[in-house]
Formats: sequence, C-alpha cells, structure tokens
Amino acid sequence: MDYLTKLRQNRETAVRANPVAVPELQHLFKPGEPTLFYIATLTAVEKDRMDDAYSSFLKRNEISDKDSRDLYRSFVVAYCLCDDKNERSATDDDTLDQLVSYVAETGNKIIGRLFTVCNGANRIYGLDEELKKSTVAGAPQAKSEDGSGEQPSTSASRRGPRGSAASVQPNTQSSETSVSSSS
Repeated sequence: MDYLTKLRQNRETAVRANPVAVPELQHLFKPGEPTLFYIATLTAVEKDRMDDAYSSFLKRNEISDKDSRDLYRSFVVAYCLCDDKNERSATDDDTLDQLVSYVAETGNKIIGRLFTVCNGANRIYGLDEELKKSTVAGAPQAKSEDGSGEQPSTSASRRGPRGSAASVQPNTQSSETSVSSSS
C-alpha cells in the first residue's frame, strides 16, 4: 500500500465546515438567511495550534488554572467559528479574545450545541475512561440449534452508568445469567 500517494490524494480533499442551526439567534440574521453558524474542521496542525493558542490566551488574559475550566468550551467554540468555506473567523489574538468573551456570554444551550459539533469534528475530548470501561467488546456469536445457527450478538451495546436502567444487559438466550421471577 502506497501511503504517500493516498495521503497526497487526501491533501487535495478540502476539509469542510460543519453547519449548526442556531434558531435562537434568528435576530442576528437577515430575513430569509439560514440561521446557521459554522464550525471549522481542523487539520492536525490546526488542532495543535489551537491547544497552543489556549495556553497563550490564558497567559495573555492572566487567567488562573482554576478559572480556565470555565472558559475552555467558550474558547474552543470561538476558535472553531468559521465561514461556510471552513475559513476560521478568529485568526488574530484580539479577534479571538473578543469572540471568547461574546461566546462565554451566550446561552449554554447554544454553546453546548456548538461545542458538541466542535468536539465531534475535531476530537477535542477523546473517549473518557468511564465510557471505555462501560463499552463491552464484541464476542463471537453463539450457536443455536434452531434457524441459521447464529444469534445476533448483543455484547457490543453501550452500558449506562452503574445503577441506571441502561447498565443492565439485555436478557437474551446467549446471556450467561437468567432472571427468574416468582409469583
């Protein structure tokens, strides 16, 4: 496999902006204009630059580590805001600082939606450890004496937090334990 050729071809494919509906901010748009903000899909280099820009932002604004958690989502959203061609809006420190301030004052419902797209498009946060632990790896399918000889696997389902209804595995023939009810 020629990775160089494949990566060269990938380089020619432009990364796309991710539209996010913000109907709550309709008053900011012209009549008939779609109520969309765009979130940039970052390249690996741009993602690393974002991490460096966040450190610089904290130093430049004299923000302590304790207070930095309060602004992280706002910073990421401000950094990733772009136009429909994936061109970032905040390309200098002053614009970025102003955008972070405006974003931080915007409702959490809107910022939560925008940050979710930032995270999905750019893998800001990886899978957290609890999610990794609660995901069961697929197992070979069990043989059955009826039908095709195979049963659908239920072992790749995501479990919820312990104690929630989602944490209970479905009761199937392939389950090792069975629940008996008494009348």
